[in-house]
Amino acid sequence: NPLIAIFDHGTPMDPKHPYIYIGALYNTFVCVAIGLVVALTAKQQKHFIKKLRDKKNDRGIMVIVTFIIAIIFSAIIFNVASLPVLLVLSLFLIALVALASTYFIKYDESEKTEGLTIWSIDKAKEFFKGGKINDKEGKIIKVLWKIKEDEDDDTINFSKNDMKKMSAEVGDLVYLCDTRKIFGGLKSIHSVYGKPHNEDSIVYITKDQRKTGIFVKGKKLTAEKEM
Repeated sequence: NPLIAIFDHGTPMDPKHPYIYIGALYNTFVCVAIGLVVALTAKQQKHFIKKLRDKKNDRGIMVIVTFIIAIIFSAIIFNVASLPVLLVLSLFLIALVALASTYFIKYDESEKTEGLTIWSIDKAKEFFKGGKINDKEGKIIKVLWKIKEDEDDDTINFSKNDMKKMSAEVGDLVYLCDTRKIFGGLKSIHSVYGKPHNEDSIVYITKDQRKTGIFVKGKKLTAEKEM
């Protein structure tokens, strides 16, 4: 394929292994290019569809467009034309699919992208946590761990004073880790603050949490509120 050959950097074509990696590189480039073109022309697409909806036979027009899309797609799949013709058909197909998607799919951009962009990172944190974010700055403390009796409760329990030091509240996320830096955080767990108790410098965890964190009896842990 002459289009893929642009990306081969002089690599000869091997019929037994026809551009396996280079074909993937070409596909990546094409997908990114199509994504950019469609995204940058979104306003024009919406404007066109808005005008189309004002027509009485708009539904019939889009049914015909969908039928044309199917024909063009079949022509490309079965390679029934020369390369230049297929290239033109591909561009035409992209435009028609974009318009058909805009017409048939109900999509609220502000609603569907909330929490997925850098501008809504706080919302993303709320989605991850499952509640309001606690951004109060707290201290990192050291505690000893004990196994609690209630194995059905998978939260971890600190004393009221320790939670106050960490500026933590019930339902916040917490990171518990072996204090020995040699392990590089391998012996650790992420969990949720549960109901506090009155034993300072003690955290209650379940047997499963102890097993997951590979915590050693008698060895202290550092506790840090995440959010």
